[in-house]
Amino acid sequence: MLDQIENYEKANLKKELKDIAVGSVDKVFALLEDPEHAAKIQRSAFVSALDGIKDGVMTYKGDAVLPLIEAEMNSKLAAF
Repeated sequence: MLDQIENYEKANLKKELKDIAVGSVDKVFALLEDPEHAAKIQRSAFVSALDGIKDGVMTYKGDAVLPLIEAEMNSKLAAF
């Protein structure tokens, strides 16, 4: 019975973490739909891609998308 409870808890935690990740990405995608934020985010991604082409390796340095997702996930995890 304890094993079954442990399995339920693991499944619940996995679902919660998935919901946090998906919700965070969805919120950033919503920012990309907002003209106020979209141009800045797209420009940072473009410049980051140019840097990757120039350097021969994509590091995503300066790309605004990943930090936005990380910040959103951190805020959701803090509330978790």
